[in-house]
Amino acid sequence: MSVPCPRCGRDYDVALFQFGRTIDCTCGSRVGLEPRVRRLPSGGEIRFIADAMLGRLARWLRTLGCDTAFDDEISDAELARRGIEEERAILTRDRRFREQWRVPSVLVLESQAPLEQLVEVPSLAVGDLDRHLLVDPGVTGQEDGTETAGSEIGEDLIFSDRLSQQEHGARGV
Repeated sequence: MSVPCPRCGRDYDVALFQFGRTIDCTCGSRVGLEPRVRRLPSGGEIRFIADAMLGRLARWLRTLGCDTAFDDEISDAELARRGIEEERAILTRDRRFREQWRVPSVLVLESQAPLEQLVEVPSLAVGDLDRHLLVDPGVTGQEDGTETAGSEIGEDLIFSDRLSQQEHGARGV
């Protein structure tokens, strides 16, 4: 089985694209398999895996009760593999990760400060993940072709609810 380049049509062996890996074709185009839509595990809670540069964020997420995996020496290949196999949303600051790896559920954080990253996670999750589906950020809508409003998604995210509860608790409300 082969994967053709979208620009020149050159075929590449499918084994090159394990766990969403992409490559540069000789014509300069990026070649890779399209990610699959997958369902969240029952219960609908979003599980995260953080890359090596997000250790402090991972600790904060765990403190808030989120299922967050972290390994300070994880490679991009291992991060993509574990994200797929363990059905986790990948948290990274690497802007090239989405380009190099076509895997579902990659949340690219902009901030370098852990507390600012903590605020970014729910807003990115609302934009990229819905309660029932984990999809590649380039894919819009649901399996049936309908789109979902971000505000409705946000109300259903368990993580957002937990973060809210923690904020109220911190303020003494």
